[in-house]
Amino acid sequence: MDIQGISRTTDIAVRRIGSRSVMALYGAGIFLAFVTSFKGPYYYSNWGAEHTLFTSGSSMQFIIAGIVALVCFSIARHHGKRGTGGVLRPWVWLVVAGGFFYAAVDELGCVHERAGEILDSALPWFSKMYVNSNDDVFVITYGILALFASVLVLREMRPFRKSVYFYIVGMFLLLLAGLMDYVPESIIRRASLQGVEDLAEYFAGTSFSASFLLYGLDRTRLALMDWLVSLTPTYSAGEEADAALKR
Repeated sequence: MDIQGISRTTDIAVRRIGSRSVMALYGAGIFLAFVTSFKGPYYYSNWGAEHTLFTSGSSMQFIIAGIVALVCFSIARHHGKRGTGGVLRPWVWLVVAGGFFYAAVDELGCVHERAGEILDSALPWFSKMYVNSNDDVFVITYGILALFASVLVLREMRPFRKSVYFYIVGMFLLLLAGLMDYVPESIIRRASLQGVEDLAEYFAGTSFSASFLLYGLDRTRLALMDWLVSLTPTYSAGEEADAALKR
């Protein structure tokens, strides 16, 4: 099989692995929602509760996203050294991985909620700094840091648009989950929006995991093409593939 045939076969295989992995990630969330529906209306009416199945599930998705981001760092570093794959700043993936690992710990341990309670009781003036709850300062800070990191990581993922789309979906769902904290509980119950925050957080993590996974698979495919090109430096198709890699 020539290099073009290998490239087509690899591309098909990567697409299939990516699509099935994404289906598995979202399918797990749908199954979790289906299982929790048997708990009855009480589960979803317990709006804003911590330590539920969905907080554990969200933490798991954040851990997956962090692990995949570490893999993306390794792949991006390879492309950075070779000058291929459109890589700009490989270290961004380390920042992203650290952010998601912290998010997983925060989701399970309620870190920023506990910090808000401590500051609220220790500093009388702190209550004047928040609008809805004592963790507002931390939530806003997280949002600013996430926005800055998102600009950097989106520039890295720009060559593979499907990853960008999934990342944007994740950001939208995360923003939706954050905004639910500022909707009065009476409106939540009247509009039957119970459980939206939990679902949004979970599928935000799923979308980020899918985004990074698809990017990593595509950059791995390019690394394989790069390796094949290095084995056939005089083959015209290899030269074309090398030019495509640099683009």
